[in-house]
Amino acid sequence: MTEPRIQQQGDHWVISGDLIFDTVPGLLEQSHALMGKGCQCQADLAGVDEMDSAGLGLLLEWLRDARTSGGDIHFRNIPENIMSMARVCGLEPILKQA
Repeated sequence: MTEPRIQQQGDHWVISGDLIFDTVPGLLEQSHALMGKGCQCQADLAGVDEMDSAGLGLLLEWLRDARTSGGDIHFRNIPENIMSMARVCGLEPILKQA
């Protein structure tokens, strides 16, 4: 298991490591400090090694948090297995809009 990390580069987040059930709570906590009111962010997931349904839940939580505070977050390089899962659940349009 690779510990996940968020590296902030201006309005860009570079996400790396594993976004899985065991690691998502810590990463969510870390992200709260980065997501300010009206945050307009772009999260690049190219460095993600492994991602499961908890990781998909994390993306949806980030969307909700950003939009609730008057901002938005856009995702790049979402792993294909997660996009397939999102497609089956009817969430692909939400992630593609983001």
